Amino acid sequence: MSSFIRVLLLLATIGWCDLVNAQALRPGAAKPKVTVPVNPELEAKLAQTDNLPALLGLAANFESKGDFQSQVSVFNRVLELRPMAGNIRFELAAAYAQLNDKRNTYDLLLKLQTSGYAFDPSTDERFEKAHGTEAWDYIVLNLQANAKAFGEGKVAFTLVADDRLLETLAYDAKRQQFLLGSMRDGAVYRLGKDGKTLEPFITANAENQLRSVLAMQADNAHGQLWVTATGLPYFKGIDQNDYGKTALYQFDLASGKLLKRYELPIANGPHRFDYVHVSQQGRVYVADSTQKRIYQLEDAGLKLIMQNPKLSHVRGMASSDDGRILYFADTELGIFGIDLEQGKPLVISGPDTLTLFGIDGMVYWQGHLIVIQNAFPPSRVMRLKLDASGTRITSSMPLDAAQPEFAAPTHGVLVDAALYFIANSQLGQYDRYGSPINQSKLADVKIWKSDARFALNKTLDAQSIPITPAPAK
Repeated sequence: MSSFIRVLLLLATIGWCDLVNAQALRPGAAKPKVTVPVNPELEAKLAQTDNLPALLGLAANFESKGDFQSQVSVFNRVLELRPMAGNIRFELAAAYAQLNDKRNTYDLLLKLQTSGYAFDPSTDERFEKAHGTEAWDYIVLNLQANAKAFGEGKVAFTLVADDRLLETLAYDAKRQQFLLGSMRDGAVYRLGKDGKTLEPFITANAENQLRSVLAMQADNAHGQLWVTATGLPYFKGIDQNDYGKTALYQFDLASGKLLKRYELPIANGPHRFDYVHVSQQGRVYVADSTQKRIYQLEDAGLKLIMQNPKLSHVRGMASSDDGRILYFADTELGIFGIDLEQGKPLVISGPDTLTLFGIDGMVYWQGHLIVIQNAFPPSRVMRLKLDASGTRITSSMPLDAAQPEFAAPTHGVLVDAALYFIANSQLGQYDRYGSPINQSKLADVKIWKSDARFALNKTLDAQSIPITPAPAK
């Protein structure tokens, strides 16, 4: 099957969803049961809370008691707070299935499928009552299709497994070398010309006070390397007094000499600079994911330009070519922007069939945002086309998805029209104390290369979308 046909399958539009609903409700089919809220008192109480952990705990409690109608009410409230959370939609579908409500079960699963999710309800016993219809077989088959490897990207480099915990990379254009940062030893390495050897470039010492390296970006125009590092348990031999300390570092890109360090005081809470971004104009931005803040570097130091405690996280950042809009992602809420000229927030909207859930890395390329999503199956790289205002996504195209090498893909760097990123973060192989759970299970680190130009001029025609037929009975 060609890559473009697979694109069409991955991005089937809502018209296809309507067709399957029509199949489910054809004459002679079992008429789905429609449920309505039965506990107005519970509904009123749920409307008064936005405590997500408490709501999820309540949903689990209702499930343990077999009270699926109340569980439905809780999940609907969670989705009011986190409308892009596909994992919650899947749980809601399971609750409806246990109520034998096929209409809502199928509708939720179809919406997940058309957004590219690859959940497989066929192996989940909670969906047993939803089995036995052509519509069910049809839905499952197309959800499973989303789990098939897609795209023309490939592994660019493979680094032998070791206890460095490499989580970020940058690119030195003048020397044509990649740089990788370590959370374990606080070092920055240059990737050797052989694409395998890591050459020490910057090491943690008493002068620079580097800790776990979390993010990097090279400012090639000015010959500088910007690095963020935080006191985390992953850093070998960390001093207890360094926990929660974070800093932005400015190094000379040629020599690795420390030019300046910008550190936030620990007095107003723990901090974690997870992301750094340098615009084409040379402006530097850094995101504190713990405090849900973004700072801009000015002559006087770090200036707070965004703070919102209602965010879940602040993830990847990117800026438009003219530097007017700074984009940032929230893992659970999607993409937002800041109009830097007017100092006002922007909501970045898109088609209903596009999910912006689970974004970790993000770059801007020729009027598009390219995002790395790793919080749901399948992990994928998406190219999102923006309108002239830069505030609406008009179309999307997967570049790579469900590749066997993808295991929590994370930070990336754009080199010409290629996105390079760590395809298989090893962070999940470490315990909460920062040590490998089983060092023998640490895997070789794969650096993936996706082509930003893939299927660039292709368009999707809703009338020509191929549909996978249900198996013959």
